[in-house]
Order: sequence, then C-alpha cells, then structure tokens
Amino acid sequence: MIVKNEEEYIERCLESVKDIVDEIVIVDTGSSDKTVEMAKAYGASVYHFSWNNHFGDARNASLDKASGDWILILDADEKLHQEDQQTVKEVLHNDKADAYYLRIHSYLSQKETDKLIDARLSLFRNNKNYRFKGAIHEEIASSIIAHGKYGNEGIISTDIRILHYGYLEQTIQKKQKKKRNKEIISQELSRDKNNPFLQYALAVEYLQENNFKQAKSLLLTLLQKWNSKHFLYSDALYKLCISLKELKDYTSCLTWLKKGIQLFPDYTDLHYVKGAVELEQGNWNTAVSSFLTCISLGSTPDKYFSFDGVGTYRAWYALGMVYEAVNQTEQAINAYLMSLKHNSQFTDALFQLIQFSLRKLEKEQFLDLLQEHIHLTHPESFYAIGQILITLHRFDYFIYLTNRIKETEFTEKHYFYHMKICERIAQAMIKEKHARRRG
Repeated sequence: MIVKNEEEYIERCLESVKDIVDEIVIVDTGSSDKTVEMAKAYGASVYHFSWNNHFGDARNASLDKASGDWILILDADEKLHQEDQQTVKEVLHNDKADAYYLRIHSYLSQKETDKLIDARLSLFRNNKNYRFKGAIHEEIASSIIAHGKYGNEGIISTDIRILHYGYLEQTIQKKQKKKRNKEIISQELSRDKNNPFLQYALAVEYLQENNFKQAKSLLLTLLQKWNSKHFLYSDALYKLCISLKELKDYTSCLTWLKKGIQLFPDYTDLHYVKGAVELEQGNWNTAVSSFLTCISLGSTPDKYFSFDGVGTYRAWYALGMVYEAVNQTEQAINAYLMSLKHNSQFTDALFQLIQFSLRKLEKEQFLDLLQEHIHLTHPESFYAIGQILITLHRFDYFIYLTNRIKETEFTEKHYFYHMKICERIAQAMIKEKHARRRG
C-alpha cells in the first residue's frame, strides 16, 4: 500500500486482509495524522517515501520492500470483500498464473446499488522485473506480460471483489483528488504532450467533473488514433457515448454506439446506453429491444468497464419506464417487480413501482401487490415503503399498509421504524398546515 493521511480509512482496509496476509508493507508519502501509528498496530512495516507526484514510483518503492511470493495491492480507501478472503488464498496455488485481475466495486454514493465495476490487476507474483508505469492511473500489466512466465495467458480474471470508497463525493473533496490528479496529468503532459494514455487520463478527469464537452474532444482524438484492439478502445468508446448522451448529441451517440456494438456485441453497457438514448428520444419500440438485449446478455463480461446492474435490475427498471410511458400498466409493474427481484435494495425501482401503482390501481389492489411481492415482514422493506409514501404525501396508505401486517409479525424493529415514520408524517402535516396559512 501507498498512503498519506488515511487515518479515517486504513483500519477498515487492514482489518479486511489481516487474517490472510503474511506481511503488510506500507509506503507512507508524508502523513501528518495517525496513519503510520495505526498501520504499525496491525504489524505493518512502514517505509517513508518523498512524494514526487508519480504514483508509479511510489508503487515500485512498495514492491521493493515486499518479501512474500505474491503481492496484493490495495488502497487505503478500499477493502477486500469478506466473502472472498478464502478465494484469494486458493488462487495462489495455480502454477499457470502470473497475476490476477480483481473486480473493483467503486461506490458513487451510500447506496449499495450506485456503483461502477471494473477489473484491475491487483494480485501478482513477486518478481523484481515487474514494475509499475505511469505517474497517474499507474499500471503493471504490460510489465507482467513482458516478464512473466506465461505472458498474456498468465493473467487471469477472477470474481474476487475489492470494495472501493474513493469515488464518494466526501472522499474526493477531502483528499482533493480532482485537483491533485489534474496537476499530475498537466505536469506529465508538459513533458510529453502527445502521450495518449495521459490524454485518456485527462478525459476521465473531465468526465468525473461532468465536463462532457472537453471529455468528448479528447476521446474522439484518441479513438481516431487507436485501432479497435487497443486495450482502452472499448472503454474510451463507452465514455465517449456517455459524453455525447449527456450533451444530447443523440445522432453522434447512436452512430458511435452502432460501431461499438458491431465491435463489442457482448458489451452490455453499450446496449444499455443505446436504450437510454432511445428512451429519451421517445423511440419506445427500439428502447424495449435494447433493454431486452441487455437482459439477454446479462452482466457485462469482466474485460469491460461497467455500471452495476445494466444486464439485470437496471435494464428491468428502464423497461418499466418505457412501458409506463406507453401506458402498459401490467408490463410496467411486472418490470419494476423483476428489477426488485434481481436487487431488492434498488430503491429507484421501488419508488417508481409505488408511484405508478398508486396512480393505476385501486387501494386494495395496491395493498395486495405490495403484500404479495414485497416482504413487509422485513422491517427494512416496511421502512423503505413508508418513507416513499411520505415523500408522495400518501399518509393514509401508510396506515392501510400497517394494518395489513399481522400483530405477530410486527417486530420490535417494525415498531421503531413505525415511530420514525409517524414522526415524519407529523412534521410533514405541520409544514403543510403552515404553508396553507401563509397561502
């Protein structure tokens, strides 16, 4: 690990791996908080590195200190998924492997469903010839291919999950990541202005700032330089399509999507973006076709950058939106229910299901629907529905819903959530009363 001022996160990270690693090597680039002290409490060997605005150099300094047969790279704002600890140990026994891609789940908000999924080469044999390259978005894959025993065949994809919290807005603001990253990229571009990888890194920074115009310009330039076999081509094409969609340049977006789907027909996210564009344009039939293709393809293959759920719950949710737009009540409700079946925590689908069903169904039909398909006996589901009903100002339906739950099924947690919702109802009613008086 390389760290600086990570006292808020490092304990969570180290706790996730302490039982499966033989040593913890940490290179500190200038912490002024308790990071070093906390790392040492986990038995870490801590080394100091004078920061030179080059992540690759810092990573290589950490590799030089590692003594084990295998190396696992983590950042402090990440943790290994608890369920995958044993799998990490198991894959180390594969004699035909030089390295492994792990699945990075990057959370964009506190919602479990709001995340990006990407592959990163983070587990590899300790080989002194393996070196990271790049001042930012550093990579080691090319070095492992060049110096590993099995070349490209020795790098294997896994389902091992790393949970990454560095894209949460509060983390970005606190660490000033955008400012730092752009400074490093600008510094490197001043030395090598035509470096395509640096231009790509800058495009990614523009995307994260919602500066879609600048991102589009850089990505178009790169796609004209690269052929479709370039390892970043599919990723750059996807990001270009996102930029064009956000700029509402639908014609160009669909043109690039058509090309991308021809080149990468199994890239579910491209079909999903196509469906989203068609939905925004009101092309209902083609939107349905695109989202059904997503469902047919399923989850995006590991080799592509992906937004979680585009082949499952997000595609069903989008189908529900299309069916709702064309007033196909039964199909819309079934699509929202399928979305929740694939991911019961996807609150967007639950909200839309409740809002749409309130408009289209009679009271008893609505209550029957929730009772049959949503687990009201689960306190969290009960609370989620209650919050939505309050947002929609349907306080009466919350009372009807509560009466549907048997007294024997109403747990202590139900009572706690019921009290919280009743407090919110009271506050909402007081606000409405004051608003009427002012009116």
